[in-house]
Order: sequence, then structure tokens, then C-alpha cells
Amino acid sequence: MSDTQQSKASERFNQLSAHATEAQNEIKASAAKNRADLSKQVDRAREAADTRTAALKSYVSKEKEKASDHWSGVQDSWQNLTSKAHGRADDKHAEQDAKHAEHRAERAERDASFSRRSHDRHSNTSGCTACRTSW
Repeated sequence: MSDTQQSKASERFNQLSAHATEAQNEIKASAAKNRADLSKQVDRAREAADTRTAALKSYVSKEKEKASDHWSGVQDSWQNLTSKAHGRADDKHAEQDAKHAEHRAERAERDASFSRRSHDRHSNTSGCTACRTSW
């Protein structure tokens, strides 16, 4: 190879090297820009996720309070229903007890009346000598 050819080849090699260095620098700059853009996108996504998380926590808290209030209402309603049912049952039991007491009193009255009539038949007015009871 001649000096001119060698010189042209060297110059051409230097140009290619300069282009390669320039391309490498552009790639590095582009990668840095892409990293910065990607970092911004990650930050925006993180902020959006944090905002959504805060909104969901607030929603869940409100719904939890609603559910708790509703459950308290259900429990109060159940308590009222059972209290009324127990009250009605107690009233029925008292009514039945009163009827039973009335029937026992009537039976006792009939028994006493029968005993008096029976007693009157076999005794005089001063008392029964057989049972020693005075009416």
C-alpha cells in the first residue's frame, strides 16, 4: 500500500472511529435520558398507587364504620324482638298461671262446700264429733 492510500485509510479509520465514539456518546445520552424518563414514570406510577391506596383505605374505613353501625342496628333489632317475645311469653305464662290459680281456687271452694255439706249431714251445729272440726 502506498503512503497516500495508507493516509486515506488512516483518515477513513479516524473518521469511523470518531463516528463510533459519537454514536457511543449518543447511546449513553439516550440511555441516561431513558433512565430519567423511566424514573419519572416510576415516580408517577408510585404517586398514583399511593393516592389510590389512600383513597381505598378511606373507603374501607367508611365502609367498615357503616358495617359496624349496621351490625349494631341488627343486634339492637334482634334484642328488641327477643325482649318482646319474652315479654309476650311471660304474659302468656302469667295468664295461664292466673287461670290455673282460679281453677284451683274454684276446686278448693267446691271441695270445701262439699266437705261442709258432708259434715253438716252427720253432725250438729256445735261441731263434728267424728272429725272434731268446728265450722
